[in-house]
Amino acid sequence: GVDPTDDLPRTMMTYNKITLRTAAPLILIVVSQILFLPSFQFGHIPGDSSKFNVVWLAEFAEQLFNGHIYPRWLPGLNAGYGGPDFYFYGPLPFFIGAPFTLIATEKMAVVLLRWTLCLISGFAMYAFAMTQMSRDRALFAGIVYMAAPYHLILAIMTRNVIGEQAALALLPLELYYDAR
Repeated sequence: GVDPTDDLPRTMMTYNKITLRTAAPLILIVVSQILFLPSFQFGHIPGDSSKFNVVWLAEFAEQLFNGHIYPRWLPGLNAGYGGPDFYFYGPLPFFIGAPFTLIATEKMAVVLLRWTLCLISGFAMYAFAMTQMSRDRALFAGIVYMAAPYHLILAIMTRNVIGEQAALALLPLELYYDAR
């Protein structure tokens, strides 16, 4: 007869693949939340570009929600004289962050934007690494990329450069589409 335990290793392997497939996004989310715990706890961590990020996001979101599809001029800057900041500064991360201004304070909206960009970078590296290695190693690559010293400590926590953080999030996506 057929021994039902013959299929056990294959069943366990399938179970492990399904488990890691479904657990990987949750693991990336939890790790990114742990990395941003100080920001979530204190509501904001000041850095080199913090004062610009808060004002830019608030002004950009206000212009966007007032019907300006691509806000370039921010009238609330410079004591009401306005500023042309988005004629030269990339707007993509601010489009991502604008909805956060509807549900959080201005400073917390910036924290949520920075956390989202960190999470996108982890998912992007995970997707790229999946084209090059096993799922568990790809998950490790995504975690390491989110927590890399330059990415986390310098770009996110010290300098607070949202544009650079968005570029770091998109870099693995470029590699992913190149690898496919």
